Amino acid sequence: MKKLMIFTIILLFLPYLMQSNALNDSWIKIDEPKPGIYIHGEKIMNSRYYIFIQTNSIKVVAIASSNILMTYLVIYNVMKKELVYGIWDMDSSDGFSCNFNLHTGIYAIAAVGAALDINEPVAFDWIMPVVVINV
Repeated sequence: MKKLMIFTIILLFLPYLMQSNALNDSWIKIDEPKPGIYIHGEKIMNSRYYIFIQTNSIKVVAIASSNILMTYLVIYNVMKKELVYGIWDMDSSDGFSCNFNLHTGIYAIAAVGAALDINEPVAFDWIMPVVVINV
């Protein structure tokens, strides 16, 4: 009877224990740019995609969990299959951010965070396609 009672108590508290561990996970999310169509750096329309027309600079901001120590922000040219920019940001006080100057092309933007966590030492997020049209 004791074993059944202990088993029942464990089953009742198991969801709570699993949820509390999920709150401590390492995570990172690219917060800016938001999906949409931009002209001269200003968003004019919501969209599922990231389209920049006549925009020279794109600000990328990543937000992360508190255990992320540093983040590597990457711009990858999908058409040429080459890394365009890769910048380490070690200051999380304003979110991990950087401005990138891009030419016409199709890009992928990624943020990779190094965490102080044995179970999940790396967090990753990416957005694509990011289309830049400079005429």
